[in-house]
Amino acid sequence: MDMLWPAIVSRGDPQKETKGHPGTPFEKYAYGRISENYRRVFESPNEDLPLGYRRCQLLADMISGMTDSFALSFERELRELRC
Repeated sequence: MDMLWPAIVSRGDPQKETKGHPGTPFEKYAYGRISENYRRVFESPNEDLPLGYRRCQLLADMISGMTDSFALSFERELRELRC
């Protein structure tokens, strides 16, 4: 979660014209590894839900959708790239 959160926050608000900073190469890669379906929900227009909630939902959806073996290999992959 600690490695995905900065990638999500760096995107800014996808519903506003002023997006966040482009992010580091690691953040761009980590965000790109989040399921496209989950990113689509996060980026779709929804004025009922605040940005903070949508960010938390994106992270929770990604983590809860992982199998144990995928989570371990994904964490290992991100840790190796981050160092």
